[in-house]
Amino acid sequence: MSTFRPLSPASRDTILRIVAVYIIAALAWIIVSDLLLADVAHDGRAGMVLGLAKGFAFVAVTSVVLGFVLARHFRRLGEAEAARESTATRLAALADTLPSGLYMTDAEGKVVFTNRALLDVFDVQSLPPGTSFVDAPGWTFKDWSGRPIPPEEMPAQIVLRTREPVNDRRYLVVTPGRRHAYVSANATPVFDEAGRPTGAIVAVNDLTRLQLQRAELERRGRVLAMVSAVERALTRGQAEQELMNTVCRAVTDEGGYRLAAIGIVGDDPARTVRIMAAHGVASEVIRKQRIEAVPGGPHGGGASGRAIRERRAVCVPDIAIDPAMAPWREVALAHGMYSMLAVPLEDDRGTVFGVLTVFDGRADAFHESELALVESLARDLAYGIVSGRANAARREAEARYEKMLAGVLQAMARLLEIRDPYTAGHEMRAAQITVAIAVEMGLDANTVEGLRIAAELHDIGKLVVPAEILSRPTRLSETEFEIVKQHVSIGEEVLGSIDFPWPIAHIVGQHHERLDGSGYPRALSGDAIRLESRILAVADVYESVTSHRPYRPGRGHEDAMKVLRRGEGREFDAGVVEALDRIVARHGGDAGLWVRYDAPVDPIAVN
Repeated sequence: MSTFRPLSPASRDTILRIVAVYIIAALAWIIVSDLLLADVAHDGRAGMVLGLAKGFAFVAVTSVVLGFVLARHFRRLGEAEAARESTATRLAALADTLPSGLYMTDAEGKVVFTNRALLDVFDVQSLPPGTSFVDAPGWTFKDWSGRPIPPEEMPAQIVLRTREPVNDRRYLVVTPGRRHAYVSANATPVFDEAGRPTGAIVAVNDLTRLQLQRAELERRGRVLAMVSAVERALTRGQAEQELMNTVCRAVTDEGGYRLAAIGIVGDDPARTVRIMAAHGVASEVIRKQRIEAVPGGPHGGGASGRAIRERRAVCVPDIAIDPAMAPWREVALAHGMYSMLAVPLEDDRGTVFGVLTVFDGRADAFHESELALVESLARDLAYGIVSGRANAARREAEARYEKMLAGVLQAMARLLEIRDPYTAGHEMRAAQITVAIAVEMGLDANTVEGLRIAAELHDIGKLVVPAEILSRPTRLSETEFEIVKQHVSIGEEVLGSIDFPWPIAHIVGQHHERLDGSGYPRALSGDAIRLESRILAVADVYESVTSHRPYRPGRGHEDAMKVLRRGEGREFDAGVVEALDRIVARHGGDAGLWVRYDAPVDPIAVN
């Protein structure tokens, strides 16, 4: 649809000048020619000739004048158009250097320009001019919860309708190539000289990797919650059947898996596996499936039979294409199960008496970390079944669980150090300093143990921060620092899903708060901040100042104490700073001499 565009002031002035010149030239010629004709009016033939000459001369003169004026005007218009094209070319080149995607639309919301980064975000070769995201074939737009986005909620349509900018609108974009991109869009309208919207400029930031990393971290948190739930069941000393039912529910409800089943190997020649407990989708169906541990038969080649025979965990990354899963494939796929893991249950003599089978709704779902956790869960389950949950067995299971959990938590902390080599060892050193301060202040052993675990995990939320930001050898921008600050809330959220016997999540969530309310994420102040968090805050700052960073060398412990003393009583707890000061005075900067911490206390016994 075309629209009328009024002339610019410069064009109007040019036309008026041309008209004025034409009028003046015409009037002058008419006057002069009429005077000449009056002189020769007595000669009719000569008058006719002069009249014709007058007409031709008028045409010639005005043509020359108009041609000159118009040629000059169009030359200037050409120069202006060339300048505009040059400017547009430079702006397009500049837009292609931006890290964020960018596109421009006309007044109808149709795309007229895209930069290279936008094409990379959506993994497409081009977006033809005139494309409208509202009705583009093959494109789907949803919010991050999966709700379809109506056309009027697209960023360009919003600003063209409201004439107001929009910021941080979140979209899940599914492209014709089936790429799923999590993006954030900022848009602003463009107006003409009359104040009418002529289009929109939309900036698109790709948050896909950040969102997927967050989802992966949440999944790991669910797996840890599953292990914790199973351990609680083991410590209650339940009967065998009740224990197996509890484990299956924990795997599906806490771990988020599609189905969990526990089978016991029979004494018949085929060593038929009888499903004793199952929970999740198709829990009744799997009880009717025939599974054998003896090879050679049609039902003995699956993952469960192999796990029993080979006494090892067997993973099926994709049930749809694994030939050994043919007898059960149709049932599994019909219930949305695309990968599985079978782990043998062994007694204390190494004899396999059962199998734990876990199904997931994604192909290739069981990575190394999850495999290790499920194997550990199966070992604890087998031990609980065989031992009958006697008192001695319960104590041993608690110790194994605590050791396993500590190893998993240390592994998670190690993952962060691997992603950010410049801060390798930071959490362990901060934990050592934290324990030393807590012991110096006379805190009880149980509180000290909880504080140690919190310190070892206080930066676990940085797993969702892009590695290029963590290892940046220069100071971070404001936007990048805001992303880094999110690690506190994310760490608190993930650790909050684990049933620790200490307030680990709260300690981690407050360790960047300051007494004067200048900290984050909640700007807590004074006694609203836990004592453990105040201790961790001082230890964290001391370790950070004395360690090397990408953008500066490490400083001595004297400088670190100066930083803490400047904030003493204002940002940092004075009693905590004084305790650290006493430790430094006794031992100097060698944290290895500060404390010799005994083995962790038994939290079950304490509670």
